Amino acid sequence: MGWSGEEARDLRRRKLLQWAACVLGAILLTGVFRLLHLPAAALLGPAIASTFVGVRGGAIRVPKPLHQGGQGVAGCLIAQYLTTDLVTRMGGDVGLFAVFVAATLAMAVLTGLLVGRLSSVPEEEAIWGFLPGMAGAMIAMSEEQGVDSRYVAFMQITRLLVVILTTGAASAILLDSPPVSVSATADPLGGPMVLLTLLVAVAGFPVQRFLPWFPTPNTLVPMVLAAGLKAGFGIALPLPMWLLLLAFFLIGCDVGLKFTPALIRHVAHSLPVLILASLGLMAACATSGVVLAWLLDVPLLTALLATIPGSIESVAIIAINSHADVTFVMTLQTLRLFAVVFFGPMLARRICRRMASAPGE
Repeated sequence: MGWSGEEARDLRRRKLLQWAACVLGAILLTGVFRLLHLPAAALLGPAIASTFVGVRGGAIRVPKPLHQGGQGVAGCLIAQYLTTDLVTRMGGDVGLFAVFVAATLAMAVLTGLLVGRLSSVPEEEAIWGFLPGMAGAMIAMSEEQGVDSRYVAFMQITRLLVVILTTGAASAILLDSPPVSVSATADPLGGPMVLLTLLVAVAGFPVQRFLPWFPTPNTLVPMVLAAGLKAGFGIALPLPMWLLLLAFFLIGCDVGLKFTPALIRHVAHSLPVLILASLGLMAACATSGVVLAWLLDVPLLTALLATIPGSIESVAIIAINSHADVTFVMTLQTLRLFAVVFFGPMLARRICRRMASAPGE
C-alpha cells in the first residue's frame, strides 16, 4: 500500500530534522573535542552525533557513493605520509622495522582474540576493532570486507581515545603548544586542483565493481594513486579542510546511523573489557618501543610514538608538536598501515575460520 501525500511529507520532514541533528551535533561535538585537543575530533564528532540519531530510530542513511567517496579521501590523506624520506629511512633498518611492525600487528590480533573470548563481541569484529592505523580507514575497510562496522567503530573509537589520552598525558611536558591540524591544504577551497583530488578519490569505484577480489579498493586505490602522483610527477593532491571534514562526516555518520538501542546495550556491557584491553595493548606496544629505542639509540618518545597502536594522523600531530623524529615515526607507522591493509583482513578471517573449524580446542 502506497503512502499518502501527508505521510510522505512527514517522512521527508523527519529526515530533514534528523540530518540537521547530525550536522549540528557533529559541529558542536567536533568543536568541543578540538577544544580538548583530541586529534580525531573530526571523526569522533559525527560518529557520536549520528549515533544519538541512530539509537533514536533514525530513518536516514548515508548514500553508498558518498560513503565510498569519503573512503577515497581518507586514502588520499594517508598518501600524504608516503614521502621519499620514508623510503630512504627504510633502507638501512627495514628488516628490524618489519619485526616491530609484525610484533605490533600480532599483539593487536591477540588482543582482539582475547576480547572476543572475554566479551560478547564476535571474534572477527574484535580483531578488526584493535587493528592499528587510521581509525576512519579501518572502519571503512571493515565495512568493505563485510564485517559489522558498528562493532569495529565502537572498539576503534574506544581504543583511539585511550591511545590519545594516555599518549597526551605522557608527552604533556614536551608539548609547547596545543595540537593543530597539519593535514589540510592551506588554501581553504583547494583551488582547481581539488577536482583531481575528487577524481582520484573515486578511482576505487570501477575497481570494486569489476575486480571484486581486490582488497579494500575504495581506500587502497586512491592511496596508491595519490602516492604515485606525488612521487612520480611531484603532484601533491590538495586536501582542503572542507573536504577532510566532509569525508570524516560521511564515514562517521555511515557507522553511527547503523547503531540500534539493542546493539548499544550489547556492546556497552563489554566496555570495561575493551578499555582494559586497550590499556594492555598500549603497555605491550610501549614495551616494544623501549626495546626499539635501546636497539637503535633513538629518543624514547620517538620510539614510543613509532610503536603505539594509534591513528596515523593523530600520531603525526603528536610527533610534530613533541619535536620527535617525524620521519622515523612515520616510517614505522606507514609500514604498519600497509601491513594492516594487506594482512589484517586475511589474518582476521583465517584465524576465525580456523577456530570455527576446531571448536573443541
